[in-house]
Amino acid sequence: MIKICIQMLVWTVIPVERRKTYTEAFEKASVDQDVELFAKFIAHLVNEAKEDQWRRSKREKEYFKL
Repeated sequence: MIKICIQMLVWTVIPVERRKTYTEAFEKASVDQDVELFAKFIAHLVNEAKEDQWRRSKREKEYFKL
């Protein structure tokens, strides 16, 4: 948790419609000790969240002319 905050990564929520994929990837990581799919899934969600945050920030700057 601390490492994530230090690296300034955005909070990421697992969307309900992707919960099945998350659960399957998490189970594979837990049972088979194969974290590749889980790591890729989480990285993808984090990247989406960062892009959304960047778009919101850009819109706010344009709106407030910052």
